[in-house]
Amino acid sequence: MVIDVHIHYVDEKDYLERLLEATSAVGIDKLCLSSSGPHYLHVGNNKIKEAFLKYPDRVLGFGFVDLGKDKPELVKELAEDGFKGLKIIKPAADYDDQQFYPVYEKAQAYGLPILFHTGIVQRMPNDHEADVSSNRMRPIYLDTIARAFPELTIIGAHLGTPWLQEAAMTARTNPNVYFDITGSPYGGWRSVMTAEDYKKLFYWENAFEKIVFGTDVKIEDLPRAKEVYHQVMDSLDLPKETRSKILGRTMANILKI
Repeated sequence: MVIDVHIHYVDEKDYLERLLEATSAVGIDKLCLSSSGPHYLHVGNNKIKEAFLKYPDRVLGFGFVDLGKDKPELVKELAEDGFKGLKIIKPAADYDDQQFYPVYEKAQAYGLPILFHTGIVQRMPNDHEADVSSNRMRPIYLDTIARAFPELTIIGAHLGTPWLQEAAMTARTNPNVYFDITGSPYGGWRSVMTAEDYKKLFYWENAFEKIVFGTDVKIEDLPRAKEVYHQVMDSLDLPKETRSKILGRTMANILKI
């Protein structure tokens, strides 16, 4: 089973049906479908809910929580509505600011893993109005959260680029932290990474089992996004068992499916 932990529902006509067709064509079985909110031109949580209710065999809903704006009670509502995880991006303060602890506490209580954007973030025209700061999303902040909430599963996106070593060390130190290696499918940070670079970051035993599969691209780029993951795994000559965990088994265990 291939599970895409990082895939978004863009606010476009017929997007969901086109997305399901495209992911099926490239061999992605289940989607952890999420929104990053209207700032990134994504649908609301109501549309995510409609998607997993309509396609329960394919779609797992990850509800968007706007840190600094949404109340912690939203996590309870999302859990009771059938969401399987949360997506967080663009916080009003550093991720590990204690004002956000009630959100993390509820996520831990309801068994909802959180997918955090980490590292540099896409530039949008109204970033100045939304007070967007990539520095608030450094991967080291996940270390604080992981220690404070040891039963909370944390997934960092993009390996925290450009803070790659911070991300890798956070994953190494905390058993409840994982990362995806999503990025631009053409160019981007992965295009300059060699197998030796990855090995220097993930140098400990079974380290690559802390990576999970995600795409985070436009529909037309899905084949290339999946291909890049396979190229990385091939370059590292990863064993079949490790590849299976990266592509879906780890997330299946986290989500209990």
